[in-house]
Amino acid sequence: MIRGLIEKELRQSRMAFLMMLLFLGTGLWAVFRSPLVLRSGGSSFDAMRMLLFVFMPLACLVLAQSVIAGEFRQKAQLFLEGLPLPRWQMIAVKYTLGLGIVWLVTLAMGAGAWWHTQGAELLTHRFVSLIAVKALSWGTFCWSVFFALGFLGRYRTFITLILVIGLLMAEQEGVPVSRFGPFDLMNGRFAFERFVWPEKALWITGAIVVSTALLGFALGLVRDASVATMLAEKMSTREKVMIGIITLIALMSIGFVEQRKRDAGPVHLPGSVDVVKGAATVSAAAAVETLTPEESAALNTFTNATASELDEMAKWLKCESLPPLFLVHRRDFDAKQREDGELDSRQGYMIRLNLTKQKPDDPELQEEIIWMLLRVHHHYRLPSDDRGWVVDGFARWWPRRHEEEKLGSNANLPAAKAEDLRAWLKVREVSGDDAAKNLAAAGLVALAHTAGGQKRQLFVSSILGPPTPHDARASLLEWLHPVSRRFEQTTGMTLEEFASAWAKASSTKEVKP
Repeated sequence: MIRGLIEKELRQSRMAFLMMLLFLGTGLWAVFRSPLVLRSGGSSFDAMRMLLFVFMPLACLVLAQSVIAGEFRQKAQLFLEGLPLPRWQMIAVKYTLGLGIVWLVTLAMGAGAWWHTQGAELLTHRFVSLIAVKALSWGTFCWSVFFALGFLGRYRTFITLILVIGLLMAEQEGVPVSRFGPFDLMNGRFAFERFVWPEKALWITGAIVVSTALLGFALGLVRDASVATMLAEKMSTREKVMIGIITLIALMSIGFVEQRKRDAGPVHLPGSVDVVKGAATVSAAAAVETLTPEESAALNTFTNATASELDEMAKWLKCESLPPLFLVHRRDFDAKQREDGELDSRQGYMIRLNLTKQKPDDPELQEEIIWMLLRVHHHYRLPSDDRGWVVDGFARWWPRRHEEEKLGSNANLPAAKAEDLRAWLKVREVSGDDAAKNLAAAGLVALAHTAGGQKRQLFVSSILGPPTPHDARASLLEWLHPVSRRFEQTTGMTLEEFASAWAKASSTKEVKP
């Protein structure tokens, strides 16, 4: 019975097999007959790697279309229902047959590379085993993924595009996709590594293969394959319109992200005064043609004083580096007028102000610079529900740290509750920005009284010190290390315990209006 199923699959998918052989022959001829390709890689096995990386996913896509998607769309599998075989065996025959064909094609590629490299490379048993295991693992990964996608029917192409674009975007945003699992097997060391087995990559690849294969079996078996049959039907007009809209939005989003990346080049201020002190980099320039002696002195004074203050802050936060700060002098601004330069967070922070009418040790100016610079340091992820009170309180406390008792006693609001610290945006909306920052600064003072100054520093530096990645890893890190957990780890108390102690301490003090 199994033999009959195999013969049936071979007859039904003979065109797909012929296309795979045609692709294979064309690819082998194009790669091994091109001196440019061979010279660029330095080895015939590197040309094989290129062929595997490009050809194998396309071959598995065609094979899955014929073996799975096409059969379910035409409902040909219904004729097999009368056979005395369980459904899982029918799906297992499809998976095993496809995997066997993929392995044969992979071995054919290896044989072609071996034939072409005779006498040019030393082929040891270990080296050949490494090449074979990595190549077959990659082929198994490709077939398992497209085997599962084949059961998604009319949505398989759309989901495949989403996966490919998502992986490419993640790689561009700094996520090391190319060093993960199956992709690491096809890295530049494929044709040259002769001793070290990529155990971690092989284990990850094996886990993905098992997971995707089980997903394919689940889709093919759930509700007697009615789900796979339904997904295999032709797409309706409404679905085509919806997918078209989603695709258009995705392309526009990608274009927007790419445009922002192109606009995120380094900033250079002509005629600037640049000071680097430890973790701080400060540049000051004037938006005027000719500087007066007073303006020149202001530029030098501000850059040195601000860099020293920021470097001291970075040491307290245990921060290795801060984003660059750009001060742009505007002669037409009054003493209180300040304007954001609207840079990308990867470029730094720019502020426009009149340096001759400001003082570098002004607490309000320092608070604004610190608040914005820390937000840029974390790519604007700090003003959130659970971390907002930390940056608000620190920015207000740091310039006034030498008189922190005044901050603790002059807060205009009662002690915050634990739920307030977890929903800080609501507190700011109800109380106003200034009152909320006073309350947050008073909270940091109360934390020092309750847990000690050293534990306060450990907590605040754990939140504000390490930079936040500019990609999806930031959300993962926030989920794995929430503020409440970091608070408990660094201070030894929960937010509820801290809020209770804070409220008890503030009730014994006279709160000034």
